[in-house]
Amino acid sequence: MIQKLPKVLLRIIENLNEEQLHALNHLVVERMKLMHTARAMYAMKDFHMLDRVYFDNNGQRIEGIITRFNQKTITVTLDDGSHWNISPGFLTKIELNQSDQLTSRK
Repeated sequence: MIQKLPKVLLRIIENLNEEQLHALNHLVVERMKLMHTARAMYAMKDFHMLDRVYFDNNGQRIEGIITRFNQKTITVTLDDGSHWNISPGFLTKIELNQSDQLTSRK
């Protein structure tokens, strides 16, 4: 949802020249990048190395294990050895029940 900007801010923006608008745009873009990175890092806190996870790719469930944490994505290695870099918001941890853990250790 887009919130309306305060009228005082709109008046200030209207009086900026082209160079000032470019500088303002640069600040806004950098602030948005920072917010995106912070959101991704917050979402990563729920995952750990070697967690089994899944994500959806064109309606197909893809499963793998977490093998790396990147700046904004998590690297998931599939059973066939291929790697996917996925935003943590698209990942779901697969919770193993007790019998699954015992079976997977054998």
